[in-house]
Amino acid sequence: MTVPTLGLPLDRERPVLPQLREARPGELALAAAASILGGCLLAATDGWLVFALVGVAFFVGLGALRPALFLGLCILVRPLLDDVSDVTIGAPSANVGGALALALIMTLALLAARRRRLFAPAAAPALVLAIAVSAVSALHAWQVFGSTVGTDAVGEVLRVGALLAAFVLAANSFGTPERVRLLFVLVALCGLAPAITGMVEWVGGPQVAPGLDVGRISGSFVGPVPFGAFLAVIALILLFLPAGWLRPSLRVTAVVVVCAALVGSSSREGWVIFTAGVLVLGWRARPRLVAVVAIGIVALLVLVPTVRERALPTPSQSTSATPQVAYESWQWRTENWRGLLDKWREQPIIGYGLMSTTSVNPRAPVSSHGQPRGGFDAHSLVVRLLVEGGVVLLAAYAAFFAVLMRSVWRLARDPWELRRLGRLLLVIWALMLIVGVSTDDPFDSTAVMIPLFALTGALEAARRSVHQQTEARLVSR
Repeated sequence: MTVPTLGLPLDRERPVLPQLREARPGELALAAAASILGGCLLAATDGWLVFALVGVAFFVGLGALRPALFLGLCILVRPLLDDVSDVTIGAPSANVGGALALALIMTLALLAARRRRLFAPAAAPALVLAIAVSAVSALHAWQVFGSTVGTDAVGEVLRVGALLAAFVLAANSFGTPERVRLLFVLVALCGLAPAITGMVEWVGGPQVAPGLDVGRISGSFVGPVPFGAFLAVIALILLFLPAGWLRPSLRVTAVVVVCAALVGSSSREGWVIFTAGVLVLGWRARPRLVAVVAIGIVALLVLVPTVRERALPTPSQSTSATPQVAYESWQWRTENWRGLLDKWREQPIIGYGLMSTTSVNPRAPVSSHGQPRGGFDAHSLVVRLLVEGGVVLLAAYAAFFAVLMRSVWRLARDPWELRRLGRLLLVIWALMLIVGVSTDDPFDSTAVMIPLFALTGALEAARRSVHQQTEARLVSR
Protein backbone atom coordinates (compact mmCIF):
# COMPACT_ATOMS: atom_id res chain seq x y z
CA MET A 1 0.00 0.00 0.00
CA THR A 2 1.31 3.45 -0.90
CA VAL A 3 1.27 6.08 1.82
CA PRO A 4 1.07 9.78 0.84
CA THR A 5 4.15 11.56 2.09
CA LEU A 6 3.05 15.21 1.59
CA GLY A 7 6.65 16.05 0.80
CA LEU A 8 7.84 14.00 3.78
CA PRO A 9 11.00 11.96 3.25
CA LEU A 10 10.55 8.41 4.46
CA ASP A 11 13.07 5.71 5.08
CA ARG A 12 12.16 3.09 2.46
CA GLU A 13 14.15 0.41 4.22
CA ARG A 14 11.74 0.33 7.14
CA PRO A 15 8.08 -0.65 6.94
CA VAL A 16 5.84 2.41 6.87
CA LEU A 17 2.87 0.74 8.58
CA PRO A 18 3.11 -1.42 11.69
CA GLN A 19 2.16 -4.97 10.89
CA LEU A 20 -1.05 -6.34 12.39
CA ARG A 21 -2.15 -9.92 12.15
CA GLU A 22 -4.99 -10.65 9.76
CA ALA A 23 -8.50 -10.54 11.16
CA ARG A 24 -9.79 -13.89 12.30
CA PRO A 25 -12.79 -15.49 10.54
CA GLY A 26 -14.91 -14.91 13.63
CA GLU A 27 -14.06 -11.20 13.62
CA LEU A 28 -14.94 -10.90 9.94
CA ALA A 29 -18.23 -12.71 10.52
CA LEU A 30 -19.04 -10.37 13.41
CA ALA A 31 -18.28 -7.33 11.25
CA ALA A 32 -20.51 -8.68 8.46
CA ALA A 33 -23.34 -9.38 10.89
CA ALA A 34 -23.05 -5.89 12.36
CA SER A 35 -23.17 -4.40 8.86
CA ILE A 36 -26.31 -6.37 7.96
CA LEU A 37 -27.97 -5.43 11.24
CA GLY A 38 -27.06 -1.79 10.73
CA GLY A 39 -28.56 -1.83 7.23
CA CYS A 40 -31.79 -3.35 8.54
CA LEU A 41 -32.03 -0.71 11.27
CA LEU A 42 -31.44 2.10 8.82
CA ALA A 43 -34.14 0.69 6.55
CA ALA A 44 -36.60 0.42 9.44
CA THR A 45 -36.22 3.85 10.98
CA ASP A 46 -34.67 7.26 10.42
CA GLY A 47 -34.02 8.04 14.08
CA TRP A 48 -30.89 9.91 15.13
CA LEU A 49 -30.01 7.23 17.67
CA VAL A 50 -29.74 4.57 14.99
CA PHE A 51 -27.53 6.72 12.81
CA ALA A 52 -25.31 7.47 15.80
CA LEU A 53 -24.98 3.80 16.71
CA VAL A 54 -24.22 2.81 13.12
CA GLY A 55 -21.66 5.63 12.87
CA VAL A 56 -19.91 4.51 16.04
CA ALA A 57 -19.94 0.90 14.82
CA PHE A 58 -18.40 1.96 11.50
CA PHE A 59 -15.58 3.90 13.13
CA VAL A 60 -14.94 1.16 15.66
CA GLY A 61 -14.71 -1.38 12.84
CA LEU A 62 -12.34 0.87 10.92
CA GLY A 63 -10.25 1.40 14.03
CA ALA A 64 -10.04 -2.31 14.74
CA LEU A 65 -8.77 -3.07 11.25
CA ARG A 66 -6.71 0.09 10.59
CA PRO A 67 -5.99 1.91 13.88
CA ALA A 68 -3.48 4.31 12.31
CA LEU A 69 -5.92 5.36 9.59
CA PHE A 70 -8.72 5.69 12.12
CA LEU A 71 -6.68 7.91 14.45
CA GLY A 72 -5.56 10.05 11.53
CA LEU A 73 -9.17 10.57 10.48
CA CYS A 74 -10.12 11.49 14.05
CA ILE A 75 -7.39 14.14 14.15
CA LEU A 76 -8.57 15.60 10.84
CA VAL A 77 -12.29 15.44 11.54
CA ARG A 78 -12.56 16.34 15.24
CA PRO A 79 -11.76 20.09 14.81
CA LEU A 80 -14.52 20.33 12.19
CA LEU A 81 -17.08 18.80 14.59
CA ASP A 82 -16.43 21.03 17.59
CA ASP A 83 -19.26 23.45 16.87
CA VAL A 84 -21.85 20.69 16.41
CA SER A 85 -21.19 19.24 19.86
CA ASP A 86 -24.34 21.08 21.01
CA VAL A 87 -26.46 18.95 18.68
CA THR A 88 -27.59 16.10 20.92
CA ILE A 89 -29.89 13.11 20.63
CA GLY A 90 -31.69 13.31 23.93
CA ALA A 91 -28.92 13.76 26.51
CA PRO A 92 -26.40 16.60 26.96
CA SER A 93 -23.42 14.32 26.38
CA ALA A 94 -25.01 12.31 23.54
CA ASN A 95 -23.48 14.24 20.65
CA VAL A 96 -21.09 13.77 17.78
CA GLY A 97 -18.07 14.42 19.97
CA GLY A 98 -19.27 11.86 22.48
CA ALA A 99 -19.80 9.29 19.75
CA LEU A 100 -16.27 9.86 18.46
CA ALA A 101 -14.90 9.57 22.00
CA LEU A 102 -16.73 6.28 22.47
CA ALA A 103 -15.37 5.02 19.14
CA LEU A 104 -11.80 5.87 20.23
CA ILE A 105 -12.21 4.02 23.52
CA MET A 106 -13.74 0.94 21.88
CA THR A 107 -11.02 0.96 19.21
CA LEU A 108 -8.33 0.88 21.88
CA ALA A 109 -10.13 -1.98 23.62
CA LEU A 110 -10.30 -3.98 20.37
CA LEU A 111 -6.66 -3.27 19.58
CA ALA A 112 -5.67 -4.44 23.05
CA ALA A 113 -7.62 -7.65 22.47
CA ARG A 114 -5.93 -8.25 19.11
CA ARG A 115 -2.38 -7.55 20.24
CA ARG A 116 -0.66 -9.49 22.96
CA ARG A 117 1.20 -6.46 24.23
CA LEU A 118 0.60 -2.73 23.92
CA PHE A 119 3.16 -0.04 24.63
CA ALA A 120 1.85 2.37 27.27
CA PRO A 121 3.47 5.83 27.47
CA ALA A 122 4.94 6.72 30.84
CA ALA A 123 2.07 9.03 31.79
CA ALA A 124 -0.69 6.61 30.75
CA PRO A 125 -1.03 4.86 34.16
CA ALA A 126 -1.27 8.23 35.91
CA LEU A 127 -3.98 9.28 33.45
CA VAL A 128 -5.85 6.04 34.16
CA LEU A 129 -5.76 6.95 37.85
CA ALA A 130 -7.11 10.43 37.09
CA ILE A 131 -9.91 8.88 35.03
CA ALA A 132 -10.76 6.50 37.86
CA VAL A 133 -10.97 9.36 40.35
CA SER A 134 -13.05 11.33 37.83
CA ALA A 135 -15.45 8.39 37.51
CA VAL A 136 -15.99 8.36 41.28
CA SER A 137 -16.49 12.13 41.17
CA ALA A 138 -19.03 11.66 38.36
CA LEU A 139 -21.02 9.25 40.55
CA HIS A 140 -20.89 11.82 43.33
CA ALA A 141 -22.24 14.49 40.95
CA TRP A 142 -25.07 12.20 39.87
CA GLN A 143 -25.96 11.49 43.50
CA VAL A 144 -25.98 15.18 44.47
CA PHE A 145 -27.46 16.84 41.37
CA GLY A 146 -29.16 13.96 39.57
CA SER A 147 -29.07 13.47 35.82
CA THR A 148 -28.94 17.24 35.20
CA VAL A 149 -25.24 17.23 35.99
CA GLY A 150 -24.64 13.48 36.08
CA THR A 151 -24.97 12.95 32.33
CA ASP A 152 -22.44 15.71 31.67
CA ALA A 153 -20.12 14.13 34.24
CA VAL A 154 -20.31 10.75 32.51
CA GLY A 155 -19.61 12.48 29.21
CA GLU A 156 -16.54 14.13 30.74
CA VAL A 157 -15.20 10.75 31.88
CA LEU A 158 -15.68 9.43 28.33
CA ARG A 159 -13.95 12.51 26.91
CA VAL A 160 -10.86 12.07 29.06
CA GLY A 161 -10.96 8.35 28.30
CA ALA A 162 -10.83 9.26 24.60
CA LEU A 163 -7.68 11.31 25.27
CA LEU A 164 -6.13 8.25 26.89
CA ALA A 165 -7.19 6.18 23.86
CA ALA A 166 -5.56 8.64 21.45
CA PHE A 167 -2.46 8.64 23.66
CA VAL A 168 -2.04 4.86 23.56
CA LEU A 169 -3.30 4.34 19.99
CA ALA A 170 -0.76 6.81 18.63
CA ALA A 171 2.03 5.15 20.59
CA ASN A 172 1.20 1.78 19.04
CA SER A 173 0.29 2.96 15.52
CA PHE A 174 2.83 5.76 14.92
CA GLY A 175 5.66 4.54 17.13
CA THR A 176 8.56 4.84 14.67
CA PRO A 177 10.46 7.97 13.57
CA GLU A 178 9.01 7.69 10.07
CA ARG A 179 5.45 7.44 11.33
CA VAL A 180 6.03 10.26 13.83
CA ARG A 181 6.98 12.52 10.96
CA LEU A 182 3.81 11.61 9.10
CA LEU A 183 1.69 12.26 12.21
CA PHE A 184 3.26 15.67 12.83
CA VAL A 185 2.57 16.68 9.23
CA LEU A 186 -1.00 15.45 9.56
CA VAL A 187 -1.56 17.46 12.73
CA ALA A 188 0.04 20.54 11.17
CA LEU A 189 -2.36 20.38 8.23
CA CYS A 190 -5.49 19.58 10.27
CA GLY A 191 -5.80 23.26 11.12
CA LEU A 192 -6.22 24.40 7.52
CA ALA A 193 -9.91 23.57 7.12
CA PRO A 194 -11.02 25.16 10.44
CA ALA A 195 -8.90 28.23 9.68
CA ILE A 196 -10.46 28.59 6.22
CA THR A 197 -13.90 28.22 7.82
CA GLY A 198 -13.01 31.04 10.19
CA MET A 199 -11.79 33.26 7.38
CA VAL A 200 -15.06 32.73 5.49
CA GLU A 201 -16.91 33.69 8.67
CA TRP A 202 -14.74 36.80 9.00
CA VAL A 203 -15.47 37.91 5.45
CA GLY A 204 -19.19 37.40 6.00
CA GLY A 205 -19.13 39.46 9.19
CA PRO A 206 -19.00 37.64 12.54
CA GLN A 207 -21.40 38.44 15.34
CA VAL A 208 -20.25 41.00 17.89
CA ALA A 209 -20.05 39.60 21.40
CA PRO A 210 -21.66 41.55 24.28
CA GLY A 211 -19.32 44.19 25.65
CA LEU A 212 -17.03 44.19 22.59
CA ASP A 213 -16.82 46.47 19.58
CA VAL A 214 -15.52 43.82 17.19
CA GLY A 215 -16.77 40.48 15.96
CA ARG A 216 -14.72 37.41 16.89
CA ILE A 217 -14.54 34.42 14.60
CA SER A 218 -14.77 30.88 15.92
CA GLY A 219 -14.70 28.86 12.68
CA SER A 220 -15.84 25.32 13.29
CA PHE A 221 -15.37 25.65 17.08
CA VAL A 222 -17.85 26.38 19.85
CA GLY A 223 -16.21 29.72 20.58
CA PRO A 224 -13.27 31.99 19.76
CA VAL A 225 -11.22 31.01 22.85
CA PRO A 226 -10.77 27.29 22.04
CA PHE A 227 -10.48 28.24 18.37
CA GLY A 228 -7.60 30.60 19.14
CA ALA A 229 -5.79 28.06 21.32
CA PHE A 230 -6.12 25.42 18.60
CA LEU A 231 -4.79 27.75 15.90
CA ALA A 232 -1.88 28.84 18.10
CA VAL A 233 -0.76 25.24 18.62
CA ILE A 234 -1.11 24.45 14.91
CA ALA A 235 0.83 27.59 13.96
CA LEU A 236 3.71 26.64 16.28
CA ILE A 237 3.86 23.14 14.80
CA LEU A 238 3.85 24.53 11.27
CA LEU A 239 6.61 27.02 12.00
CA PHE A 240 8.92 24.64 13.84
CA LEU A 241 8.58 21.46 11.80
CA PRO A 242 12.04 20.51 10.51
CA ALA A 243 12.93 21.83 7.08
CA GLY A 244 11.95 19.52 4.24
CA TRP A 245 9.01 17.94 6.05
CA LEU A 246 6.56 20.15 4.14
CA ARG A 247 6.90 21.78 0.77
CA PRO A 248 7.80 25.46 1.34
CA SER A 249 4.80 26.71 -0.62
CA LEU A 250 2.41 24.54 1.38
CA ARG A 251 4.01 25.52 4.69
CA VAL A 252 3.91 29.26 3.94
CA THR A 253 0.30 29.09 2.75
CA ALA A 254 -0.79 27.15 5.83
CA VAL A 255 1.03 29.52 8.20
CA VAL A 256 -0.54 32.61 6.59
CA VAL A 257 -4.07 31.18 6.70
CA VAL A 258 -3.79 29.87 10.27
CA CYS A 259 -2.18 33.05 11.63
CA ALA A 260 -4.75 35.25 9.88
CA ALA A 261 -7.56 33.25 11.47
CA LEU A 262 -5.76 33.48 14.82
CA VAL A 263 -5.81 37.28 14.55
CA GLY A 264 -9.51 37.20 13.67
CA SER A 265 -10.34 35.08 16.72
CA SER A 266 -9.29 37.96 19.00
CA SER A 267 -8.32 35.29 21.52
CA ARG A 268 -5.83 36.60 24.04
CA GLU A 269 -5.15 33.04 25.11
CA GLY A 270 -4.26 32.05 21.56
CA TRP A 271 -2.13 35.13 21.05
CA VAL A 272 -0.18 34.47 24.25
CA ILE A 273 0.42 30.80 23.40
CA PHE A 274 1.63 31.67 19.90
CA THR A 275 3.82 34.64 20.86
CA ALA A 276 5.41 32.97 23.89
CA GLY A 277 5.95 29.75 21.93
CA VAL A 278 7.74 31.56 19.10
CA LEU A 279 9.97 33.44 21.55
CA VAL A 280 10.93 30.37 23.58
CA LEU A 281 11.44 28.04 20.62
CA GLY A 282 13.08 30.50 18.24
CA TRP A 283 15.13 33.02 20.18
CA ARG A 284 18.26 30.88 19.81
CA ALA A 285 17.63 28.57 16.89
CA ARG A 286 15.47 30.82 14.67
CA PRO A 287 16.25 34.49 15.49
CA ARG A 288 15.13 35.67 12.04
CA LEU A 289 11.75 34.03 12.52
CA VAL A 290 11.40 35.71 15.92
CA ALA A 291 12.24 39.06 14.32
CA VAL A 292 9.65 38.56 11.55
CA VAL A 293 6.95 37.61 14.07
CA ALA A 294 7.86 40.58 16.29
CA ILE A 295 7.64 42.97 13.35
CA GLY A 296 4.28 41.50 12.36
CA ILE A 297 2.90 41.86 15.90
CA VAL A 298 4.05 45.48 16.15
CA ALA A 299 2.49 46.23 12.75
CA LEU A 300 -0.83 44.73 13.84
CA LEU A 301 -0.80 46.74 17.07
CA VAL A 302 -0.11 49.96 15.21
CA LEU A 303 -2.35 49.48 12.17
CA VAL A 304 -5.33 47.59 13.57
CA PRO A 305 -7.09 49.36 16.46
CA THR A 306 -9.23 46.34 17.39
CA VAL A 307 -6.14 44.17 17.85
CA ARG A 308 -4.48 46.91 19.90
CA GLU A 309 -7.52 47.23 22.16
CA ARG A 310 -7.62 43.47 22.77
CA ALA A 311 -3.87 43.04 23.27
CA LEU A 312 -3.39 46.23 25.29
CA PRO A 313 -6.78 46.73 26.95
CA THR A 314 -7.61 50.05 28.54
CA PRO A 315 -9.04 50.18 32.07
CA SER A 316 -12.62 48.97 32.13
CA GLN A 317 -15.35 51.61 32.36
CA SER A 318 -18.05 49.10 33.24
CA THR A 319 -20.89 49.89 35.64
CA SER A 320 -23.42 47.75 37.40
CA ALA A 321 -25.80 48.36 34.49
CA THR A 322 -23.34 46.88 32.01
CA PRO A 323 -21.61 43.97 33.75
CA GLN A 324 -20.72 42.27 30.46
CA VAL A 325 -18.05 44.86 29.59
CA ALA A 326 -15.55 43.43 32.08
CA TYR A 327 -16.43 39.81 31.32
CA GLU A 328 -12.96 38.80 30.15
CA SER A 329 -10.91 41.11 32.34
CA TRP A 330 -8.44 39.85 34.89
CA GLN A 331 -10.49 41.46 37.64
CA TRP A 332 -13.54 39.48 36.58
CA ARG A 333 -11.55 36.24 36.61
CA THR A 334 -10.11 36.83 40.06
CA GLU A 335 -13.56 37.60 41.46
CA ASN A 336 -14.94 34.49 39.79
CA TRP A 337 -12.12 32.36 41.27
CA ARG A 338 -12.65 33.90 44.70
CA GLY A 339 -16.31 32.94 44.71
CA LEU A 340 -15.59 29.40 43.54
CA LEU A 341 -12.80 28.90 46.05
CA ASP A 342 -15.14 30.01 48.82
CA LYS A 343 -17.51 27.24 47.69
CA TRP A 344 -14.60 24.76 47.55
CA ARG A 345 -13.73 25.44 51.20
CA GLU A 346 -17.13 24.02 52.10
CA GLN A 347 -16.22 20.69 50.41
CA PRO A 348 -12.39 20.68 50.33
CA ILE A 349 -11.74 16.93 50.08
CA ILE A 350 -14.10 15.56 47.42
CA GLY A 351 -15.71 18.71 46.01
CA TYR A 352 -19.21 18.83 44.59
CA GLY A 353 -18.82 16.30 41.79
CA LEU A 354 -17.54 16.31 38.24
CA MET A 355 -18.96 19.04 35.95
CA SER A 356 -20.68 20.79 38.86
CA THR A 357 -18.88 24.14 38.54
CA THR A 358 -21.66 25.93 36.67
CA SER A 359 -24.21 24.60 39.17
CA VAL A 360 -22.44 25.80 42.33
CA ASN A 361 -20.83 28.99 41.02
CA PRO A 362 -22.46 31.95 42.82
CA ARG A 363 -21.65 34.17 39.84
CA ALA A 364 -23.93 33.75 36.83
CA PRO A 365 -25.17 35.75 33.85
CA VAL A 366 -28.38 37.64 34.43
CA SER A 367 -30.14 35.60 31.75
CA SER A 368 -29.44 32.26 33.49
CA HIS A 369 -29.23 33.28 37.15
CA GLY A 370 -30.85 30.68 39.38
CA GLN A 371 -31.15 28.09 36.63
CA PRO A 372 -29.51 24.63 36.76
CA ARG A 373 -25.97 24.84 35.36
CA GLY A 374 -26.50 28.57 34.88
CA GLY A 375 -23.28 29.83 36.47
CA PHE A 376 -20.03 30.82 34.82
CA ASP A 377 -17.27 28.32 34.10
CA ALA A 378 -14.17 28.34 36.30
CA HIS A 379 -11.81 29.67 33.60
CA SER A 380 -9.01 27.85 35.42
CA LEU A 381 -8.09 24.19 35.36
CA VAL A 382 -6.90 24.24 38.96
CA VAL A 383 -9.99 25.98 40.31
CA ARG A 384 -12.29 23.67 38.36
CA LEU A 385 -10.58 20.54 39.69
CA LEU A 386 -10.74 21.83 43.26
CA VAL A 387 -14.42 22.70 43.07
CA GLU A 388 -15.49 19.52 41.31
CA GLY A 389 -13.21 16.93 42.90
CA GLY A 390 -11.48 18.65 45.80
CA VAL A 391 -7.87 17.99 46.68
CA VAL A 392 -8.28 14.33 45.67
CA LEU A 393 -9.01 15.07 42.00
CA LEU A 394 -6.43 17.87 41.90
CA ALA A 395 -3.78 15.52 43.30
CA ALA A 396 -4.60 12.88 40.68
CA TYR A 397 -4.23 15.35 37.81
CA ALA A 398 -1.13 16.92 39.38
CA ALA A 399 0.49 13.48 39.44
CA PHE A 400 -0.45 12.92 35.81
CA PHE A 401 0.94 16.24 34.59
CA ALA A 402 4.11 15.73 36.64
CA VAL A 403 4.77 12.38 34.97
CA LEU A 404 3.81 13.77 31.56
CA MET A 405 6.16 16.75 31.80
CA ARG A 406 8.97 14.52 33.04
CA SER A 407 8.58 12.21 30.03
CA VAL A 408 8.37 15.11 27.57
CA TRP A 409 11.42 16.69 29.21
CA ARG A 410 13.37 13.53 28.45
CA LEU A 411 12.20 13.60 24.84
CA ALA A 412 13.50 17.16 24.60
CA ARG A 413 16.81 16.60 26.39
CA ASP A 414 17.98 13.16 25.28
CA PRO A 415 20.35 13.18 22.30
CA TRP A 416 18.33 11.54 19.52
CA GLU A 417 17.15 12.38 16.01
CA LEU A 418 13.74 13.83 16.93
CA ARG A 419 14.90 15.84 19.92
CA ARG A 420 13.67 19.04 18.26
CA LEU A 421 10.12 17.73 18.22
CA GLY A 422 10.41 16.84 21.89
CA ARG A 423 11.37 20.44 22.64
CA LEU A 424 8.40 21.66 20.61
CA LEU A 425 5.99 19.51 22.62
CA LEU A 426 7.66 20.47 25.89
CA VAL A 427 7.09 24.17 25.21
CA ILE A 428 3.49 23.64 24.07
CA TRP A 429 2.60 21.53 27.11
CA ALA A 430 4.27 24.03 29.45
CA LEU A 431 2.30 26.90 27.91
CA MET A 432 -0.91 24.90 28.21
CA LEU A 433 -0.27 24.34 31.92
CA ILE A 434 0.55 28.01 32.48
CA VAL A 435 -2.70 29.00 30.77
CA GLY A 436 -4.59 26.37 32.75
CA VAL A 437 -3.36 27.85 36.02
CA SER A 438 -3.67 31.53 35.14
CA THR A 439 -6.43 32.29 32.66
CA ASP A 440 -8.45 29.38 31.27
CA ASP A 441 -8.90 25.61 31.02
CA PRO A 442 -7.28 24.39 27.77
CA PHE A 443 -7.60 20.78 28.92
CA ASP A 444 -11.33 21.16 28.27
CA SER A 445 -10.77 21.64 24.52
CA THR A 446 -10.87 18.13 23.05
CA ALA A 447 -9.91 19.27 19.55
CA VAL A 448 -6.65 20.66 20.96
CA MET A 449 -5.89 17.83 23.37
CA ILE A 450 -6.39 14.86 21.01
CA PRO A 451 -3.57 15.95 18.64
CA LEU A 452 -1.28 16.84 21.55
CA PHE A 453 -1.79 13.50 23.28
CA ALA A 454 -1.35 11.65 19.99
CA LEU A 455 1.90 13.46 19.16
CA THR A 456 3.27 12.91 22.66
CA GLY A 457 2.44 9.21 22.71
CA ALA A 458 3.86 8.62 19.23
CA LEU A 459 7.08 10.51 19.97
CA GLU A 460 7.67 8.59 23.20
CA ALA A 461 7.13 5.28 21.40
CA ALA A 462 9.50 6.36 18.64
CA ARG A 463 12.17 7.18 21.22
CA ARG A 464 11.74 3.69 22.67
CA SER A 465 11.99 2.18 19.17
CA VAL A 466 15.22 4.05 18.44
CA HIS A 467 16.65 3.00 21.79
CA GLN A 468 15.81 -0.67 21.14
CA GLN A 469 17.37 -0.54 17.67
CA THR A 470 20.55 0.99 19.10
CA GLU A 471 20.76 -1.70 21.75
CA ALA A 472 20.21 -4.41 19.14
CA ARG A 473 23.04 -3.06 16.98
CA LEU A 474 25.37 -2.95 19.97
CA VAL A 475 24.51 -6.52 20.91
CA SER A 476 25.03 -7.75 17.34
CA ARG A 477 28.51 -6.32 17.35
